[in-house]
Amino acid sequence: MVRTNVGVDKASRRFIDIIGGADHQATGADTWEDWDISALVPAGTIAAQISVRNASGTARVVGMRKNGSALTRSINLYNTGDRTWTTEVDANRVLEIYVATAVAGFYFNALGYWI
Repeated sequence: MVRTNVGVDKASRRFIDIIGGADHQATGADTWEDWDISALVPAGTIAAQISVRNASGTARVVGMRKNGSALTRSINLYNTGDRTWTTEVDANRVLEIYVATAVAGFYFNALGYWI
């Protein structure tokens, strides 16, 4: 499991696990798209811990970033691999996700959040 710190001050923040989060799939390939997680996390959330799983059997570039960001935060996710990392969310609890080439078999799941 790979975790990336996005500058969350852990001394003054709390991490809360999400129990029973559902898989989410991107709807289009080769484009950053919004994922609204406001139904999963409360107001005041500053970052979310997200897992992305490749069940497609084909390596693809996947990514996630804060909504509105111009950063290219992506990795090559190999066949049947998964990665977990933390990404900031905007005030409306929206982040952006990305899957290159084809979206079938790639699943994003919110595992927890920072408030």
